[in-house]
Amino acid sequence: RAGDVRVLHDMKCIALGRHSFDRLLGPVGKSFKKAAIMTLLCSSVCDFRYFRLLSEEQQLDMISKLEDARFESGEVIVASGARAQFLLVMEGEVEVVPDASPDLPGFISLPINHRVMRAGTIYGAAQLLKDEPMPSTIVARGRVSALHISYDAIERLLGQPLVQIVQERKLRNVLSEAYLLSRLSEEELDALAEMAVRRSYAPKD
Repeated sequence: RAGDVRVLHDMKCIALGRHSFDRLLGPVGKSFKKAAIMTLLCSSVCDFRYFRLLSEEQQLDMISKLEDARFESGEVIVASGARAQFLLVMEGEVEVVPDASPDLPGFISLPINHRVMRAGTIYGAAQLLKDEPMPSTIVARGRVSALHISYDAIERLLGQPLVQIVQERKLRNVLSEAYLLSRLSEEELDALAEMAVRRSYAPKD
């Protein structure tokens, strides 16, 4: 307890002790950390804005599968050309080294005068969506704590490619705004979006 709280006027309040909170929602630190990550990802204006299209259950599942990782200064966190993955910097700073060789050793000397990413920065969102190789090497600049997840882990978790889910959710949102479909239930809209066939047409087709 940080200090005493004194009542200045008549009031009513609800109190929840640490142990009660833990029994209801799990450890306080983990619960607040998960909520903070959810807020960060949902409010992101970068390439990861598609996260908001996922259902709340899918969002929570993805967050729960993020793995903690720690790196020392100069350690390569992600190598250029590696399989698609998502990285969220939690503590410390990392440097982005564009067009680096994927055969880069596990540690390289610093400083490297390239773009620096700090705590709260997201990297790899676009590659995670489309399963594209990572375009740059990411190197720890001092001690770094990060959360990451691989493309394979996402696909195992969601049961289908992430890009397919995002496309279906976008289509579902469009369908829900159509007057003739506005009375369909959530389940019916989901089923309709899954059955829809995407076609491309050239001019004069």
